Amino acid sequence: MSRRLTVVLAVAVVLGGCGKGVSLMPVEPGYFENEVLPELTVRNRLTNTLRAQMSLQVESDEQSEEARTILYFKSPDFFRMDMLDPLNRTAVVIRAGNDEFSLI
Repeated sequence: MSRRLTVVLAVAVVLGGCGKGVSLMPVEPGYFENEVLPELTVRNRLTNTLRAQMSLQVESDEQSEEARTILYFKSPDFFRMDMLDPLNRTAVVIRAGNDEFSLI
């Protein structure tokens, strides 16, 4: 659970922290697993709690949806992401922790 939570947290933070478009560079196979993931694991162990607000955008060929999102993380393995509707009411809650996952 810890490794999966680290990856989910890393993706959420990267998505939330990129306010403008970012050009992507090719990455060697194994770079993420050998260099980035160990660094994120160390930082994850040093982090007790994290709360972040971000804008999450999901796109398909036909449409695009954007939602304001609040991310909560508490060590050792609690993760929650609240997606809000246009009136800032909770629309979707994703929770993970204690070897459980729920989508409400």
